[in-house]
Amino acid sequence: MYLISNGDEQISNIMNLSSKSVIAAIVATVYFLIYGVMYFFNVAPMVLLGMLMGSPVVLIYLVYTVVTDPKYKTRDLKEDEEFSYKDWPEASERKSPEEQK
Repeated sequence: MYLISNGDEQISNIMNLSSKSVIAAIVATVYFLIYGVMYFFNVAPMVLLGMLMGSPVVLIYLVYTVVTDPKYKTRDLKEDEEFSYKDWPEASERKSPEEQK
């Protein structure tokens, strides 16, 4: 089944990403964890507001870094294909109503 993936495969996929992408993901995760902890402990509202206002920048940088990573390769889309999954190639194929039942 395609829904259950191999843990070693996931680890190798992480290692295929450049260190810049991994570092961006770690920094964003730590940033949002710090925000959550500070919110939980009722830190000064102005500090939380500043972090909240900065969070879109962190998130956009994370997405940009991961999406533009040159080491991550995907297969080319087939004709009339709008999306694809690397680990589940049949997901984007159109199915007739009889096959869906």
